[in-house]
Amino acid sequence: MPSLPITSQPIRSLPSPQNGHTPPVPPSNGKPSSNGFAQGGPVRPATESQMRALRAICKRGRLDLDREAHDEFGLESSDQLDVKQASQLIDILKERQGQPSPQRRWG
Repeated sequence: MPSLPITSQPIRSLPSPQNGHTPPVPPSNGKPSSNGFAQGGPVRPATESQMRALRAICKRGRLDLDREAHDEFGLESSDQLDVKQASQLIDILKERQGQPSPQRRWG
């Protein structure tokens, strides 16, 4: 096995951040990776399917959807629900009406 030459040149490395953590590696296509649940970034609004489900549950239970969104999340309107909030509200309302709700993988 051939030996590598020893040089007096320092090995160049990426600059290390001040906090000691390794900087993130940028994605290969230049766009950030995302599954829609960006931390600290834009939040996805509730889907139309979620809103239809919420309206149906509220109609069946004679509930005001905007009031429920306000009481649970402090929102002025149910139109402000994001995907996660809508999912949680569906589970809450179903539970109140005695319908089982599926176990979620996220908290």
